[in-house]
Amino acid sequence: MYDKSEHNKKLRTEKITIEDYCENVLINSELKAGLLDFVAFMGSLKIKPSWYHINSWNFNYKGKHIVIVNKGKSDEFYVRVETTFSPTTMLDMIKFLPLENYNEHINSFEPCTACGNCAPGFSIVIDGKEYKNICYKYQHLNYINPTSEQFERVKKYALARMEYIKSITN
Repeated sequence: MYDKSEHNKKLRTEKITIEDYCENVLINSELKAGLLDFVAFMGSLKIKPSWYHINSWNFNYKGKHIVIVNKGKSDEFYVRVETTFSPTTMLDMIKFLPLENYNEHINSFEPCTACGNCAPGFSIVIDGKEYKNICYKYQHLNYINPTSEQFERVKKYALARMEYIKSITN
């Protein structure tokens, strides 16, 4: 009989590398190539993935999340780009985004669902336009089974996030 808890316990103790996961588990060749390319790109910036949880890896810069990648349901694989954590950091982060990522980021704002005591969210003005009831908690971009084009955008977000982190830690 299959014992899921024993399987998960084994995965927690083995802490498989993201490269091994790509080579031995991922079937989608475009996703595998894109993820390995992203790992190499981050490595060229001296940022290596650390094991975060079962089938999850985290890329950190100066102790702050940049990107988290993880296996989702069935054949889904998620790449989550950490963007902001508050109205102030949202405005600061936007300054570092290339123009092609700027609109995607603004369009990704999640509305408040009153999940916590911060309801009804916050309002922010960007380029003279007011965005209301934005969730405090979930301001990141999720790519599910990203394409090579999406991985290129993730790289630009990662660079922007690093620049933002540099600006607050210097």
